[in-house]
Amino acid sequence: MWKDNKGMTLLELTIAVTVLAAVSVAGESVIRPKIEKNRMNRHIAEAQMVYEAITVYLDDATSRGTVDDFSLYEDLMMYPVGDEKNSLYEMLKGMCSDDIKIVRISLDRKKTKISAIVCRVGGYEVEIRDGRMDGCIKIKQS
Repeated sequence: MWKDNKGMTLLELTIAVTVLAAVSVAGESVIRPKIEKNRMNRHIAEAQMVYEAITVYLDDATSRGTVDDFSLYEDLMMYPVGDEKNSLYEMLKGMCSDDIKIVRISLDRKKTKISAIVCRVGGYEVEIRDGRMDGCIKIKQS
């Protein structure tokens, strides 16, 4: 009754490839939002680490009496965190993405305490205010 089959017909192969393609497309549409959410959470955590590192840097600079707007810009904001010229590099080396850029720092001048930062990382702009995430937006790539 069974012949000695040694392969698949072209029709069977086409159906198998079509089913495999449909399953992979359906799986991709379910997984992509989860991957994007995890990526965003990672960037938020990295921005919080930068916030804490700036707090430590600011405490140290305050005790030395070397805090002014120009030194903050030059030491923290001129170069990405992953650049050796950034003063936070040694504190955050290997813990954060190299492309984190501090866009804005808000200080409470009375207490010489950081109140908020805005970081740009991996296509997101993350605002950390008082140690907590205050906003995260995806930046449109041009």
